[in-house]
Amino acid sequence: MEIFDEGANPLSDHVNNMSLLLMNQQCHDYSTASIAIMKKDLHDMVEVGVSHGDGPLVGDEFPRSYVSKSVLELLELMEKLFRQAMKEPDALAACLICTAQSIFYQYGNIVVGHHEKLLQTIPQQVVLFRNDCMYLAHQLTHYNDIYSKEFSQAALPVPPLFKDQPHHLRTVGGDVFLGYVEDHIKCMEATLDLYQVNSTQLSGQLHVDVDKCLRQCVRQYELLRTVWQKVLPTAVYNKTLGYMVNAFCKKLIDVVVGAQDIPSKNAEHLVDMYKVVLTRGPKLFTDPQDVGLYVESWQKLNDLVFVLGATLISIEDRWANGKGPLTLYFSAEEVKNLIKALFQNTDRRAAVLNKIHN
Repeated sequence: MEIFDEGANPLSDHVNNMSLLLMNQQCHDYSTASIAIMKKDLHDMVEVGVSHGDGPLVGDEFPRSYVSKSVLELLELMEKLFRQAMKEPDALAACLICTAQSIFYQYGNIVVGHHEKLLQTIPQQVVLFRNDCMYLAHQLTHYNDIYSKEFSQAALPVPPLFKDQPHHLRTVGGDVFLGYVEDHIKCMEATLDLYQVNSTQLSGQLHVDVDKCLRQCVRQYELLRTVWQKVLPTAVYNKTLGYMVNAFCKKLIDVVVGAQDIPSKNAEHLVDMYKVVLTRGPKLFTDPQDVGLYVESWQKLNDLVFVLGATLISIEDRWANGKGPLTLYFSAEEVKNLIKALFQNTDRRAAVLNKIHN
């Protein structure tokens, strides 16, 4: 009837445009729903993964830990998306796949932006976010194995489904967690500085609340143990606490080794204070006997406590002409500095100093 031009078909164009609008609307709905899930409370958590006691994980098993329930809800939404995508034409399937990829690229920014204050101040929140990112990365790798082969090249030109997202999630979760750990270490150092726990102060009058200072630092680690031990995977928990406690021990060691003069009264006080750390520190770990595995400076702190309360003869014997146990953790210069700080300048001290060399 020559109503339409031969080269144009407005009815067909209308149908195609409606299909495109419906496709975009469905992708928008998935994105909106996923963002709403990401903004849910992190502390509503559930246990995932497996544990073989002290044995290693098998294959691609995820270690036993806790994640936010919202993570499981998000993954359930993604599985619904994939099931729909497998039934749709290639064009719509491709749009849905791009939506899923975008959702997990945005995950870190959206969650960190929405929960920023909690992630900076609440220890439980930051480890849950870390676990959430690691679990999502693990599951996306699993989805690659299950769903990538279900789509044609037109729908998924460059498999797998998630190429960079697992690495991106692990990086975001790890960076936020490490940032919190480093901030905690800085707070510990600031606390020691506030109570003048430094090499210079050891030669004079110690701060009246210096005992309180060390106990406060240890108490902070004990609070982290209460919150983190069940939430984090066991290996991650032990390594993280070991890293933090090691920074604390190194600070305590450096304070003493760097001192030029330590009166006997202060040396006795240091022994009492450091023994608090040595007594309570092992209890921070899942197996107290493993403290030396995770805290690199642990034995050095033990030996330092020995030196602070030892006689010149005992120190000389423990050095044993460069073959004794002191040589495992202390250099000759460190031992000499300790002897000079702890003992008066006598012929006996000079004789011992002459015997100590690298």
